[in-house]
Amino acid sequence: MSLLEQASLIVTPNAYKESILYSVVPSDGSGDMDVVRATTATRVNSDGLIEIVGLNIPRIDYTNGSCPSILVEPQRTNLLTYSEQFDNASWAKTGTTITTDSTVDLEGNLAQKLTVNTSSGEHLILKAGISFTSNTRMVSIFLKKAEIDVVEIAINYSSSTSNLRFNLTTKIFSFVGTDLVNIGYDDNYQNDWIRVWIGTNNSNGGIIRLRLINSLGQTSYLGNGVNGLYIGQSQAEESSNATSYIPTVASAVTRNADVISKTGISGLIGQTEGTMFFDGIVNNIQNAYSNILNTNKNLSLSTIQLSKLKSNNKFRFEQFLGNGTTSSMILNSTNAFANGTRTKIAIRYKSGSFAMYINGNLEATSSSSFTNIGTKTELFLNDAVTFFNYQESVSFNSVVLFTSGLTNEQLAQLTTI
Repeated sequence: MSLLEQASLIVTPNAYKESILYSVVPSDGSGDMDVVRATTATRVNSDGLIEIVGLNIPRIDYTNGSCPSILVEPQRTNLLTYSEQFDNASWAKTGTTITTDSTVDLEGNLAQKLTVNTSSGEHLILKAGISFTSNTRMVSIFLKKAEIDVVEIAINYSSSTSNLRFNLTTKIFSFVGTDLVNIGYDDNYQNDWIRVWIGTNNSNGGIIRLRLINSLGQTSYLGNGVNGLYIGQSQAEESSNATSYIPTVASAVTRNADVISKTGISGLIGQTEGTMFFDGIVNNIQNAYSNILNTNKNLSLSTIQLSKLKSNNKFRFEQFLGNGTTSSMILNSTNAFANGTRTKIAIRYKSGSFAMYINGNLEATSSSSFTNIGTKTELFLNDAVTFFNYQESVSFNSVVLFTSGLTNEQLAQLTTI
């Protein structure tokens, strides 16, 4: 019998319908996950295009390549109006024009091109009046090289401390302002589109700017009316990390959190011993940690939880002992694991014999003993606000539970990439 044939619950990017993500095991429906998200959201589909999915539909996402994952994210708001309509008057143009041609954007539409005009001076596009209410600010935009491959992006254009330049060919940042706390890019999109993001943590005004830099590195020059680059979906979030795209038109739009959970499954969760397995990617962490998996959200019961710490990029497993306290048995991974990288994690929880394996290697053990209190009856993929409210962006390739504690050899086999 293979390892997975011994599993009590297997959840993958499998078949789904509104409000339900079907479990692979059990196949009788008793392990099907409930899906709640009271707004539309976007995903990257198998064709590499951004598409909108409806309310309470799980997001089977292909951002990370040809293999799908279940994308689970916290609530976010795109504060940028007309987020992909750069010809709208709310985007002020200086020395530039917006045109379209045969190039296709990531939604399958004709892309907009930001082109220099024939004037002498700066060539830019600017959006003012963004209603930030906190100092944590993240701006992202999809870009594609045309004749110009260097763009300067600024959150507060009046200060060079909040801007940077990005070369779409070399994918190198330069002139990075000292106020920036998170910069990066993702080029895992079709047809050479790149998502670039820039984050800051200050109270500068609600303005962003894209300025076209010529081949000589000049910010002010005589335009030829031809050179430019393609611009796509843009977003401004009060977050330290960029999340999936939220389209807007005349007003800001909020995407609710994804909540994927199942109650009444005590028979699928090992009570006095068991194994918890996660295969996926923690995309980013804004809070103290990302709560990846947890059972009952009641500290008066025995609870198991897998999380990742922001402070050191280590994974943590906790067996809460209950009795109304937060006293717990903790396993911390020996090694740190960068966000955005795939990890396979398996934890055996058993009184006197705990073990954590990641990517085929033993990371932590404990001989702590415990007495199970109450009954574990539910499972959450990512957190819910009624627990620690530490929901982050996580892509789930698979979640597997066993009602027995696997051996060290089996844990290594299960987690080897």
